[in-house]
Amino acid sequence: PHYTTAKSSAASDVYKRQFQDCAADITPSRATDHFHAFARIVLANTLLSLPALVGCLVFMALTSAVGMGIYLITFRLHARRHDSEQLAEIKDATGNLFRVVGWLFTLLLSLTFTDVVSELSLTENAIQKEAAAIEDVYQNMRRFGLEETREARRMLTTYVTAILEKELSQLANDQLAEEASVAWRELQDEVLGTPVNSRMQETLQAGIIADLDRVSDFRIARLQQAREGPSAVMYVVYFGFLVTMVYFGIYKPRRPMILLLTLYTVFVGVVIYLILAMADPFNGTLSVSSEPLEYALELLKTDSD
Repeated sequence: PHYTTAKSSAASDVYKRQFQDCAADITPSRATDHFHAFARIVLANTLLSLPALVGCLVFMALTSAVGMGIYLITFRLHARRHDSEQLAEIKDATGNLFRVVGWLFTLLLSLTFTDVVSELSLTENAIQKEAAAIEDVYQNMRRFGLEETREARRMLTTYVTAILEKELSQLANDQLAEEASVAWRELQDEVLGTPVNSRMQETLQAGIIADLDRVSDFRIARLQQAREGPSAVMYVVYFGFLVTMVYFGIYKPRRPMILLLTLYTVFVGVVIYLILAMADPFNGTLSVSSEPLEYALELLKTDSD
């Protein structure tokens, strides 16, 4: 029997609209809009664009300067208003409270770091699964028929090339590449419009369409991850850091205290830099690897050759 894909054009239009609607619905939450904008302008365009070591050193220096500045200012204010006996009473009265604040700050910092590492791992896994789905599409196309799917395989190569050369870099600005979107629509139209001449081809076409749907889902997942940015909990982390430095202001700035606080602020700066760098997985030297997609492209180009 001769099988054909009925209403392929209408199905393609519906598929495209679903993808566009899904992409349009992914917007950053109001709670993180301002912080994300700050991260993009100040961090992504400056510190995160530097080599990892240089950016980390700069962020360490900034954090240390801010922390030590707050500490010294707070100490001067205490020295003007309180004598040594009054400072000792303040230390005794607030010691337990400071330990609680310190534990909370440490907990928030560790949880935020763990969360961003987990999200980065999920993004890397999504790219690996996307590459695997692309390879499945390619293999099913070859089984469908070399001549029947020659144009579709060429379009698939064009799509993956646009992802690597255009889209991954544009995700740093929370955008999908128009070139990849055009290649994707053309690929969908080509697959849905390919004539089916046997039950096996019908089954393979259904598998190709299902795999393309998976690729679309992973592409949307990449866009969503790029738009999420640092968590709003970072506000609390910054505030906790400031509170701890204010409390240290009741201690006289002797050499051991200065050394201790310098090490503390440098350590906090390193952790916060890593959190912000990993929260932007498509920008900077700590961005996710595109190696799985590059391997898939090499496979497609080998077929073209």
